[in-house]
This record gives sequence, C-alpha cells and structure tokens, in this order.
Amino acid sequence: SGRNFADVDQTIFERFGSSQGGTQNVTVLQSSQSGANVTTVDQKLDQFSDFAPPVPSIAQEGHQAVGVTQTSTSGRNSSTIFQVLGQTARTSVPGAISQLQNVTDAGPNTNASVSQTSASGANASSLEQRNNLSALASSDTSVTQRQGSFSGGLKGHVDQTSSGVSTNNAKQFENQSAHADTPPGTLTQVQIGPFDCCETQLGNGANLSSITQRGHQESDGGSQFD
Repeated sequence: SGRNFADVDQTIFERFGSSQGGTQNVTVLQSSQSGANVTTVDQKLDQFSDFAPPVPSIAQEGHQAVGVTQTSTSGRNSSTIFQVLGQTARTSVPGAISQLQNVTDAGPNTNASVSQTSASGANASSLEQRNNLSALASSDTSVTQRQGSFSGGLKGHVDQTSSGVSTNNAKQFENQSAHADTPPGTLTQVQIGPFDCCETQLGNGANLSSITQRGHQESDGGSQFD
C-alpha cells in the first residue's frame, strides 16, 4: 500500500571513430494497492564524429527503449519520460565519403511504451521524444548521406485505464539535416524518419490527451529522397 518511486537517468556520449553504436533500455514495473506509482526516465544518447578521407565511411547507430507498467487499486499513476537521440557526422576534407546514420532496420531509434491501470485513481503520462541527425561533408567528388530507416524514427504508445481522470501529453520531434559542398549530380541524400504515436484511454469521459508531432528535414544539392 506504500508509494513506489523510480528515477532512472541514462547517458551515453560517443566521440570520434568510424563506427559508433549505442543502446539504452529501461523497464519499470510498479504495483500498489492504494499508494502512488511514480516513474521518471531521462535518456540521452549523443554521438559525434569528425573524420577525413581516406576513411571511406562513417556509421552511427543509436537505439533507445523505455517500458513502464504501473498498476494500482486506488492510488494514482504518474510517468514522465524524456528521450533525446543526437547524431552528428562531419568531414572538412574533400574526398569521396559515405555517411550512414541509423540505416539498419533494427526497429525504432527512440521507442517508449507506457501502461497505466488504476481502478479509481488518476493516470498521468508525459512523453517527449527527440531525434536530431546532422551530416556535413566537404567534397568535390562523390558524397552519399543516408539518414534513417523504414523501421526507425520515433515510436510512442500510451495505454491508460481508470474510472478516474487520465491525462496524456505526448510530443515527438525529429530534425534531419544534410549539407555538402559538392557540384550537383555527385551528391545523393536519403532521409527517412517515420513517426508513430498513439494512445488508448478507457474508463472516464473526462480523459484528456494532447499529441504533438513535428518533423524538419533539409538538404542541399544533388538527388534527394525523403
């Protein structure tokens, strides 16, 4: 019947290298008869590489996952999740180059699942996911910049069930940019970053929900595929 509290912070910083990979996973299970269940999760994955030919390519893979399950007979459930994935690949020396960021179909780059069940208590969920991918090449020859995969991007799901009021506030932001100093026709840029956000709220007609999704993509020159 007591209060359950979980506070999780995960941070990965990667600097340099032609191959970078980072994975963060969090699973929280909370159950109480009458006490509150409270969870806070912060994930930050930051990758940066500055390289020059003859290194022919740079590969950056990053994946974040959070799963929260909260069950209470009469107490309240509260979950706050903040996920940030940042990747920057840069070369300042001319030469043929390939920049690959999250190109394997290994599932969402940023993934969160929240399940809250209370017979009469309130459910509250706050979820914010951010992906920031940047590639910069200086070249007068062949440049290939590929960002994302069809199974990647952002995914969030919230399930809330209670006779009490449930509130959900979900935000997803993705910024992708690719720039290269190269004549037209020698640059190919592919940017893929799907959004997936949905929810289920049951038990009270006064439930409140807000979902925000914003995507920004920019690139210059050559052939572009978004």
